Amino acid sequence: MTADREPPAGAITLRAIDPARDAAALRAFDASYVTDRVYVADTGALSLGLAESRLQAPFHKRYPFDDIAEDVRAADLAQAALDARARIVGFVLAEERGWNASLQITGLFVAPGWRGRGLGGRLLRRATDHAAARGIPRLRLETQNTNFAAVNFYRKAGFRLCGIDLSLYDPAHYGPEFALHFDRETPAQGAAPPAL
Repeated sequence: MTADREPPAGAITLRAIDPARDAAALRAFDASYVTDRVYVADTGALSLGLAESRLQAPFHKRYPFDDIAEDVRAADLAQAALDARARIVGFVLAEERGWNASLQITGLFVAPGWRGRGLGGRLLRRATDHAAARGIPRLRLETQNTNFAAVNFYRKAGFRLCGIDLSLYDPAHYGPEFALHFDRETPAQGAAPPAL
């Protein structure tokens, strides 16, 4: 293994996020993404759909630390993935929502050097296990139309598009982004979720 190549995702440990101890690591965490493809809204009088669109120039997205810190404080599940050197290389945040009997995944982030190696699937399984252990029948989440890789990841994991919100984000701060809502039934505890 070369020095610039990270070890396999199997060398990861999961532990609860400690907001005080992990604040500096979460502040430094690179949750950004770059994409050359997005989804655009295809609207009709009483219908909404999505169409894939290739961009002329790459789109760069960064998540403000204050947004992540707020999600950590509100989370019923806040799990960090640590590499062999105890560095946070990913995390999942989720809130239990009794009013709609769901576990809302409010954040699932994987460091750039760890993407595409199964870590996102492992974090998603942790959220799924949390929901199953508490008898929560649905997993829900929201992502952006610009997060092409995340949309494909969630669809592969068995999530289905259940809503499009063209006005959730303030265009003065988020430009052309809009919200995509996904959900999935929680597999029974111990049952295998869709393969990732």
